[in-house]
Amino acid sequence: MTDWEHIACRLTDPIPNLLDKRGGAASLKPIVTDFCTRVLSTPSTRRCYGDTPMPQVIRHSFALFAMALGKPADGYDFAEMREVFRSNNITQHAYEEIVLMLRHVLLAGGYVSREASIAVNVLDIYCEAVFGIKPMRTVKSTFAGVDRRKLARKLQNNAEG
Repeated sequence: MTDWEHIACRLTDPIPNLLDKRGGAASLKPIVTDFCTRVLSTPSTRRCYGDTPMPQVIRHSFALFAMALGKPADGYDFAEMREVFRSNNITQHAYEEIVLMLRHVLLAGGYVSREASIAVNVLDIYCEAVFGIKPMRTVKSTFAGVDRRKLARKLQNNAEG
């Protein structure tokens, strides 16, 4: 059993969520693999992970995505990766790059914009617990001059209206 399958077996929440809506844990594997490839091949985000081996990054990212999509893995503790991020001095800019990569891989994996925005908002809520930096809701959420929260609300309103 691979690491991601082990985590998938611990996903026990019976409440409907985005992860189950889109095919469950098995459908998440290619999205997580794409995300990890992007994160670890981009110098500004790769440094956040230090010398962390790819299997550990995949395991962590799988649990992170599951949580962001509404189905957290039972008993998964982000403390190990939080220490990695803390020791590598993750910056707000790097966090925003990671968030944009998350959004891109979810969209490429078939999630609609509103679903990707929900996942990003959940990640913001758990920002300090996962990344060891202050939550984005206490600082301006801009990246490349764009306030992604305002953009997400506008996209959501357009999708609903």
